[in-house]
Amino acid sequence: MKSLLFTIIALFFGLSAANKIKGFDMSDPCTTFDCFKNNGYTFTIPRAYQSKEGNWWPVINNLKNAQAAGMEFVDVYFFPCREWDVKSQVNTMIQYLAQGRSTVNDPKPNIQPFTANHDFLEWRKSNVQNKQDNYGMVWIDVELDEWHQGCDWKKFSPEENCQYIREAIQAVKDSGRTPGLYTSPWEWQQVMGTQTYCQDVSYLPLWYSNYDGEDDYSDWSQIGGWSQPAIKQYNQNQAGICGLNIDPNVIVRNSQHQTSEFLA
Repeated sequence: MKSLLFTIIALFFGLSAANKIKGFDMSDPCTTFDCFKNNGYTFTIPRAYQSKEGNWWPVINNLKNAQAAGMEFVDVYFFPCREWDVKSQVNTMIQYLAQGRSTVNDPKPNIQPFTANHDFLEWRKSNVQNKQDNYGMVWIDVELDEWHQGCDWKKFSPEENCQYIREAIQAVKDSGRTPGLYTSPWEWQQVMGTQTYCQDVSYLPLWYSNYDGEDDYSDWSQIGGWSQPAIKQYNQNQAGICGLNIDPNVIVRNSQHQTSEFLA
């Protein structure tokens, strides 16, 4: 009886762990993706574009190294300067990331809305089509820019900011890449006036941040029109892992929350 009980407990904890997919994002150069993979991290999202700095120089080698290590998926994130034309910024990044390709743009993706019926990793398989690149999705970073003058979201109305995000999404789609959105409840409220404004962009996956240190979605509260997230960034600048400072992330699959809404 004890043996059976221990087996059930072991299976329970094994299944629980398997439902959490670990990943990380970062901005620094990384040559230790093999180490991260050996420590259970299976996806990564390097910075590709940073406001007035523009194209982020480590990204090309980071993408190559991550792919060589066999990460399950590799995306990039795009942090625009709000007061600059967003289409030009997206195109600048896409051209930079397309080094070595004969063409820059791919056909526009036919993106299915990310709904209650989708598991995020399964959704990716049919909605990320840029197979010639070393990355999959482009995550549009929606947060206040406290580091660069002339990039202030608060100079604009909530509707103007929402339209700016729509234009960023369209620019990514026009390049043949698949967009997603990154933000936090606080950042969205600062940019949009309320935490639930600008709901029409919620057909795309949401990657949200809350640095509570918990690798689950128990803290979730509605952002825009999203009922549930795809990815959570649950800490920042975590040091000492494979010699790099990272922001750890998690995808929780088949959780109680996602069962009633959608799977991440």
